[in-house]
Amino acid sequence: MNSANVNSQIAISLRNYREQCGYSQKQVADSLGIDRSTYSYYEIGKTTPSISTIMRIANLFNIDCTQLLPSEDKQKSLHDINLPELQLFDLDKREINLILNYRMLPEEEQEKLLNILDQFSKNTDPSVTRTLEMRICENSVDKNDEK
Repeated sequence: MNSANVNSQIAISLRNYREQCGYSQKQVADSLGIDRSTYSYYEIGKTTPSISTIMRIANLFNIDCTQLLPSEDKQKSLHDINLPELQLFDLDKREINLILNYRMLPEEEQEKLLNILDQFSKNTDPSVTRTLEMRICENSVDKNDEK
């Protein structure tokens, strides 16, 4: 398979998955921390994303990264793959960004966040709520310190 075919197949996959997930190019690009034009180049096959970028995109689309890569023996069509059931059309911009950011987290961090949110939603005691809010802020500060 020549590189033009590889680029073309990756480009087609990127666009199809993005559209099926209900994301705009800008939302995906913002989530990846790249320019929209860079992501657009991926979708038209002008450039090919790095392996690490492909992995991040696959995580965002909630698919295995191999789904984005071309394969001679690929038997599944896009419609056979279990894409997220969540429809983003009814969400506001903050909710969409929350989901995009969540999907970019490593699985371990996703679990931590879900546990915190679960605890938060179950407690109505103001002191417990305040403690959970402080934990969220501490985690946010820790993440910013790592950057």
